[in-house]
Amino acid sequence: MVRKYFEVEGFIVLEAINGPLALMVLHEQAIDLVILDIMLPGLDGFAITCAVREPLSPQQMTTSSSVPIIALTARGDEAVKLGVR
Repeated sequence: MVRKYFEVEGFIVLEAINGPLALMVLHEQAIDLVILDIMLPGLDGFAITCAVREPLSPQQMTTSSSVPIIALTARGDEAVKLGVR
């Protein structure tokens, strides 16, 4: 449903069915926005976010990406809503 809303507005949408594939897409494509399911199979949304935000190298303070990330989830527990793992 989210994909359709963005496509109707003229955005190009890339989709990954699991966490490892999502990371591959993020490394191979120029992405302007990530809409991420927290409960992806294979590698969850928390791990993907950490991988996208980790420094390029130990000496650098800049992260590998500053792309905006919107996390969606069907989980209802309060810790997830607050962004606490």
